[in-house]
Amino acid sequence: MKRGIYIVCILLLLLYVLMGGKEEASASLDETSIYFFHDTACGSCDGTEDFLAVVSEQISGYKEVFPYRLVMYNVFKSEERDSAQGILAEYGLSMEEASFPMLLIDGKVYEGVGEIEANLKREYLSSVGSGAVYFYREDCQECIALKSFLDGMPRTVVVDGVEMPFHLTRLNSREGDNGKRIWIMFEKYGVPEEEQIVPVVFLRDRYLAGGEKIKRYFMEYLEQGYGLGKVEIK
Repeated sequence: MKRGIYIVCILLLLLYVLMGGKEEASASLDETSIYFFHDTACGSCDGTEDFLAVVSEQISGYKEVFPYRLVMYNVFKSEERDSAQGILAEYGLSMEEASFPMLLIDGKVYEGVGEIEANLKREYLSSVGSGAVYFYREDCQECIALKSFLDGMPRTVVVDGVEMPFHLTRLNSREGDNGKRIWIMFEKYGVPEEEQIVPVVFLRDRYLAGGEKIKRYFMEYLEQGYGLGKVEIK
């Protein structure tokens, strides 16, 4: 009997470990990969120091909410050079054409400390993106009155000095599964009953219920960065 319980415990432990690994792999899919290549021959020199200083100054404050993965290669070393060549080849680049130091992010290349410093934050925030989800009903007078305001919203938004595309997903709460989706969102965002209405806008970690609040605060919230990232809709 004890042996049977022992075997069951071992199996449950293995299942837990396997599930944990899958969750970790899934979470890493949302990370932005940032590749840095340098050519440092000096044994006492740190070829990553200037780059890491730029990372710390420009984007480290966003990492907790929008994770990124730094991958750095010293192409002077044969093993790292081979690995770097493999990464570059994935983007149609070659070591012979490259100039170092070099940044590769979201398929775009920047060479030299000046270019890297000028473009890192913009490319990183652009890879994160900006968006929101809007629920409405066609017979809702407040929604009808709000349409011209939403239609007139810009297609780009400036966040922390960086201009990036903005996308608004519009969902009619009476179509398909959208009725279920809006209630899931109400629960997820902790929306009190008196604000469980349409029109309603959901951003990454907050919401705006009612036409008046949407008109007053929507653009302000976007410019403050609350629209950064994806709004998950199940």
